[in-house]
Amino acid sequence: MALRNAFENLATDESLKLVHSSQVNGNQKTRVVPAISGGLSVYRNINLGSAGLGIKKSPGQIYGWFLFNTSSATRYVKLYNKSSTPIVGLDKPFMTIPLPAGGGANVNFTSGIYFSGGIGIGATTGVSDGNTGAPAANEVIVNIIYY
Repeated sequence: MALRNAFENLATDESLKLVHSSQVNGNQKTRVVPAISGGLSVYRNINLGSAGLGIKKSPGQIYGWFLFNTSSATRYVKLYNKSSTPIVGLDKPFMTIPLPAGGGANVNFTSGIYFSGGIGIGATTGVSDGNTGAPAANEVIVNIIYY
């Protein structure tokens, strides 16, 4: 996002615009203005399993997720920092997110989590990095917000 102040003239597709500038205390207020292009992307999968998948094959950032587990047992979403498709059970996850039985995990970040290689994902029935147990059909539902 770009900020505009009295001394700059930014491109017309800027995301933030000057609302008010106070000469008294030096504060500057801004408001978010939606852009007509660009922005974050969403990866959606209603049947995430133990076959690794690539979300983004180049460096990126995750800004949030909405995850849900329909199973009666805990399931684990594993995120991988690599440009190629991850091999679940062989590659070491960058993050492991447990999903309780019948529960979810929903977060958003104002500053993204940086993945220097790329963003990969998989889900398993066990927490260990070497686990390859596949969740049943439609047990793990994911929406990943990334750039």
